[in-house]
Amino acid sequence: RSPTEGSSPFMNETFPIGQAGCELIERVLTSASNPAQALIEFQNNNGMRPELVPFSPVLGLVDLLGMPRSEVYSSILASLRSTLITSLEKLPKEKLELLLETTFPYISFEELRIIPLTIMKKLTTVPTSFLQQLSTQPHLYSECPIEVKRQIWQVNESLFRNEVFPLLNQYMNNYEVNALANQLYIIENQSLSPQKRREKNPILQEFVRLIGKSIILYNMMLHFFRNLFVKLNDTKFCTLRAEMIMALHDAGVVEICEKDPCHKFAWCLDACINDNSVELRRIKEMQSYFDAISAGDPVLGDLSMIIADPFATNTIIRNIYSCLVEVVNKEKIPKDDEKLKYNSLLLTLGLNANKMIKEQNFRMPKVSEKEIMQNFYPLMAARILDDELRPDKGSLSTSTASLIDTASPRPEEPVETSSSSSSSVVHDKTSHSPSSSKMDIDPSPTLGASSSGVLSSSTSNLAPPQVTLSHSPSASSGPSPSSVNLPPVDPKLRSCFLKNVLARKTTLYYLLHRLKKGDLASVEQLMPLAQELGSSIGEEPAFTQSYLNLLLAYKNPHLRQLSVDQFLLKHSGHSVDLHVQLIHFVVAISSRLAPKETLSYATRLVHQLSSATMTDADKTAKLKPAYHLLLDRLGQRLNFRKNLPAIFEFLGVSPQAPPSIGSEKERDRSSLSSSHSSLHSSSGSVTLSSSSFGLSSMGLSGAGHNSILSAPSSSPKKSPKTPSQSPSSASLSPSSPMSSSPH
Repeated sequence: RSPTEGSSPFMNETFPIGQAGCELIERVLTSASNPAQALIEFQNNNGMRPELVPFSPVLGLVDLLGMPRSEVYSSILASLRSTLITSLEKLPKEKLELLLETTFPYISFEELRIIPLTIMKKLTTVPTSFLQQLSTQPHLYSECPIEVKRQIWQVNESLFRNEVFPLLNQYMNNYEVNALANQLYIIENQSLSPQKRREKNPILQEFVRLIGKSIILYNMMLHFFRNLFVKLNDTKFCTLRAEMIMALHDAGVVEICEKDPCHKFAWCLDACINDNSVELRRIKEMQSYFDAISAGDPVLGDLSMIIADPFATNTIIRNIYSCLVEVVNKEKIPKDDEKLKYNSLLLTLGLNANKMIKEQNFRMPKVSEKEIMQNFYPLMAARILDDELRPDKGSLSTSTASLIDTASPRPEEPVETSSSSSSSVVHDKTSHSPSSSKMDIDPSPTLGASSSGVLSSSTSNLAPPQVTLSHSPSASSGPSPSSVNLPPVDPKLRSCFLKNVLARKTTLYYLLHRLKKGDLASVEQLMPLAQELGSSIGEEPAFTQSYLNLLLAYKNPHLRQLSVDQFLLKHSGHSVDLHVQLIHFVVAISSRLAPKETLSYATRLVHQLSSATMTDADKTAKLKPAYHLLLDRLGQRLNFRKNLPAIFEFLGVSPQAPPSIGSEKERDRSSLSSSHSSLHSSSGSVTLSSSSFGLSSMGLSGAGHNSILSAPSSSPKKSPKTPSQSPSSASLSPSSPMSSSPH
């Protein structure tokens, strides 16, 4: 109401609402000589004056009926509010904007808040001043619909980080997600296509919901993925880069897909992953995308990230092996095979993704013609041919008589411990001799089947490319592995393996293939190559995950000792991913081992926790869900209270507390919950800010998010790698500002 000359002091230029109204009433009542008269005057001037409302007789009637005036006003307000909200559907944009200007001051009133929020929900562009006011008031921000929050995030990046980073932490520490991405040795006829896998990923679907159709938020999200990948060198962020655009594609968000120059390439590569084959027609299609990219175009950096996605990388590695098999069968020269050359180029591009983005050197890398095409591939082709023609493979028996009866677990044997330490390593006196000549197949267990439900399939479904040499001799079981003495690996092959990452990954896949074929002689011959990687084997999570999966299919103690006891366990203190994989392996294989042998594995793993690379709290947050699973599944059977008390100390639980009991799904949920809750617990982990990753030193400001390819504009300072900076180890926190700039 506009005041008039000589008007009451209660009148103001606007209605006395909110804090202004409170201050006005307080001021007048404290200065009034007659407070009762002051209240009456206030009501007359600010209430529904009888001469202004046509239903004043009705008010008199309800007064006579004894109905409180507050109830009458509340009822009238609800009716008017409902009528106004309904009328908003028909108002044009211009009138909505005017109405927002009028109603926004009432947003602090719970009864009226829905009106301005509904108006803002319908407006594609809300004035920045209103968005900034909402961003500074948490109680109002929390009640905003997602459509309004998206606009708030565009002007306040820190609030968007608050939404995204907890989800990223869940994703990074989720064992099931990691296990799915690490299927280097693929399961034939996968039950989940890439699209179904995305649909069943709640974190990815939440990202899609948060972004909506906002290209600005999409660029912010890609910016987070890109810079965290640069700093942590963790390919899970590459998975998110590829899955994000394809999830939006699945949801039909054309507003973003049409503006992302990587969309069609990601779509094509996704089809290759679905078919587990990189066909020539797909190769030509992908080549057309590269031909359209000029030298130095930052788009190449994002394409390299999409290829570095483990789902894509593993598919390409499998196809490189298929090409080598085809080269052998057709008696071709590897360097003349176009399909082999292009798959090699794709893999090389993916392997250089981190370096390319970090150094801002967006140029297509070249495959080493001499080292790979002229040396490594011919050596691998010769190796494939020799292994197939070799009559004496030391093959592992697959007869029915040698299968493990999984329905009848081994009888429980008493667990004996050293008197000097209840957590000392215990040796199983009943273990088989290392010279066992058979590697019998157990068709039932896989590393996900008895742990998290991941990768559960019978080993009969594991189908690698098969060499179909017409002149191959008939299969022979051959003598025992101990009698097959193959010479050491060719020094040239060893040199390629140690110097070139492409050669290393291809050789490790071939080792998996020979393991599946039951060729223990080749496995024993190639294993020293893997052992030469030492602690760096933790950088090959797809290989170790797939190897342990295949290892579960056999009951050969010699192979388990060669692979686990003498190799993987020794280096489990250097890699969190490998450590977690081994815990799930021990849980899965425990039903076929004597209690003493299982306890020995568990004890060795716990002892690795004292390693310098395992003691930081960020890695502890990732390890705890796995150790909770170990305690839940084996704690009572192996009497951890007496034989392994250190696990209780690590988990921070009382040895007297009974282990949780529930279904496998419940245990999996509790495992994920433990992982998520540890991100916010002061005792469970130390949350690193984005500045801890060195991201704030990259010179990246939020202004760059309107570009689809906003990546680091300068290289971060190099510093010695510390345990807290190693890949897959840090919890992400939105506490510090993360900047970005466009290319």
